[in-house]
Amino acid sequence: MFKNYLKTAIRNLKRYKGYSFINLMGLAIGISCCIIILIYVQDEFSYDRYTEDYEQIYRITLTMQAPDRAELQTARKQPSWIPDPCADRANSDKGNH
Repeated sequence: MFKNYLKTAIRNLKRYKGYSFINLMGLAIGISCCIIILIYVQDEFSYDRYTEDYEQIYRITLTMQAPDRAELQTARKQPSWIPDPCADRANSDKGNH
């Protein structure tokens, strides 16, 4: 039965070349996109997992707003930095969890 399906598929591929090409290209592009998305998601989930205590890694962000300007979030616009008082507090609270 599988042999019959295979023969029919090959016959249709030869008979309808344009339609088959479009279908196969769509399938190839779809599978490629899924693989790329899977690799991206896997990379995002593995971020900062190289250390032993990766559950204890936190990112502190600072949001600033000038009276005449839009809101600035430092974690998205530039590398992370925090004022010294926040860093001292984060270091002192590290052992409390």
